[in-house]
Amino acid sequence: TGTMACANVDECAGGVTTVCGTGATACDDTDGSYRCTCGNGYTGTGTKSCTNVDECAGGAVAACGAGATACS
Repeated sequence: TGTMACANVDECAGGVTTVCGTGATACDDTDGSYRCTCGNGYTGTGTKSCTNVDECAGGAVAACGAGATACS
């Protein structure tokens, strides 16, 4: 009888931003999966996608320091 083998699919072949999102800086193909590396201002390193971090979500003072009145 024949032996069956599995071939790895390169999920990263479609391009880093197509696979991982706009904030990704790298896509690393692994056996049976892939891992995205996210740039500054994005979260999700070690996962399969990168999402934008809203640094202003905690308010102006939390993001910018005492005396801040706005965060954009």
